[in-house]
Amino acid sequence: MRARKDKDGRVKKRADGSTIWQARWRPADDPSGRAREEQNFKTKREAERWIARRDSDVLRGAYAPARKGEQLFATVADELRGVWDAKELEPKTRAGYKAILSRWLVGEADPVHPDRPCRFRSARVAGVTTAAV
Repeated sequence: MRARKDKDGRVKKRADGSTIWQARWRPADDPSGRAREEQNFKTKREAERWIARRDSDVLRGAYAPARKGEQLFATVADELRGVWDAKELEPKTRAGYKAILSRWLVGEADPVHPDRPCRFRSARVAGVTTAAV
């Protein structure tokens, strides 16, 4: 994290005279830096909190990279199946999760409208919103 600078190397100031703080964060498992995220903040404390929140999200398993939104929902569903196998879920739990995925999300036909395919089968993750569900 650093104070943002202009092309001449001087610290950028806002109209009110405050400094612009730029926080940069990248996941530890991405040394290439392609998954790097950056954001600007009014205060250094806000920037530090944002970085800490990103690290916390990774530890909790709640972090999803922005590029994940470009993937098809069906691809993410396949990744979920792999996670369930790795976590060694009980067979009944795994069967219930798979039934939900195949029936309501990425199955062959929509259970409410059998003549249509499931609405998320070919949708991108970024396009799935609470309104769409």
